[in-house]
Amino acid sequence: MFSFDKCINLDANLEPYNYKRWCYILKNNVVNIILIAVFIYPIIIGFLKKNSSEALKEVINSIFTSLALIVSIIIGSKKVWIIFQMHNEGKFNNIYEYLPNWIMNLCTKNLFITRIVVTISFILVIQGILVFILWVASSIILTPILEAIDNSLKRKSNLARRIYGALFQSPKAICNLVVLCFLLSFGAMFNKNPKYMNTLEKSQIYTYLSNNVVNPVINSNVVKNLPQVVNDSFKIIVEDTDISKNDKSVFNEYLDRKAIIYYNGITLDEGVKSSASINKTALSIVKENGSTYEKSEDIYNWIGNNIKYDDEKAMEVISNNLKIVKSGAVEAFNTGKGVCFDYACLFVAMCRANDIQVRMVIGEGFNGEQWVSHSWNEFYDESSDRWISVDTTFYSGGNYFDNNNFENDHRNSKVVGQW
Repeated sequence: MFSFDKCINLDANLEPYNYKRWCYILKNNVVNIILIAVFIYPIIIGFLKKNSSEALKEVINSIFTSLALIVSIIIGSKKVWIIFQMHNEGKFNNIYEYLPNWIMNLCTKNLFITRIVVTISFILVIQGILVFILWVASSIILTPILEAIDNSLKRKSNLARRIYGALFQSPKAICNLVVLCFLLSFGAMFNKNPKYMNTLEKSQIYTYLSNNVVNPVINSNVVKNLPQVVNDSFKIIVEDTDISKNDKSVFNEYLDRKAIIYYNGITLDEGVKSSASINKTALSIVKENGSTYEKSEDIYNWIGNNIKYDDEKAMEVISNNLKIVKSGAVEAFNTGKGVCFDYACLFVAMCRANDIQVRMVIGEGFNGEQWVSHSWNEFYDESSDRWISVDTTFYSGGNYFDNNNFENDHRNSKVVGQW
């Protein structure tokens, strides 16, 4: 008999399909148990109910609904920014006039919740349209085929029909599993609770499906839930010469010559300059006896939770109004907002306050629509002897601390400073 008591103190790195391996998987993560239950449930129901044309119709409709939800999540997450852009352009002002003031005030004061509600509503509308289209197609094409299959299976024994019933539920079981993984990943974009993120990361089943199903879809330039960086909000000036992000050879030459380089109007040394307040905060937010890795993660989480992306400043940078733009760690800390360069500078300043080796990296980041100039960080972890990539700017878009998929939306990286 299966017993969780046998699972205590087992090594997580056991061979696949080994009894002890699956004991460990079930024992150590509730997400694993939920995913397995979601997969097994429809198969058991199919076995108990046996096979029929009506059951097959239910299965196919369920599969269509699941597929429609996956597609709607992809499309909705990619295109929901259009809704917010139309809002900013005043396209919905006529509609807002008919809404009660308390609703408008509630939405204005709770922008994060409003974003979630609008995104989910947008996804559900798309799903409804897709389900209707698939239902019409199914009624015309699949109904005659299913009735023919049902007539053939009626001549089989009860056991055979139960087995067929379980088999026909397998596609639904797989779809349920994939949909749940998509929803868990979607939830991770909004829920920054460390326990939630840690539970997902420790789930072997979720990790496998995420790496082999969810991430290939999400990272195929289809959907990237990142901050609303509409264009290049990071400018590099070398001796009053604007270096194009595409002119890599010229830029590298300037780096090699140690020329004076300006990032968003200031030098790198000016950007990472700290203050007494920054140093005090940096020391207070980390675990007292924590490792370099833990302290760096504490800094990452603090910046992600306390610094907001400055869309107005981004537009000023894009418009080359660098003379009126204030940048760097001190500016981001004092105002609680900034663009990618400010985020990266503040991470450097806080790491230096904790004696953590840190780098400034520039390159390109994917903003959901295109590749744009971007900056992020790396810190050195002594315990694993490696430089670990960190992007505090993209904090609201998912886990960008020691993320195995970091290179999917970061490219052409160049280390421009190390401390």
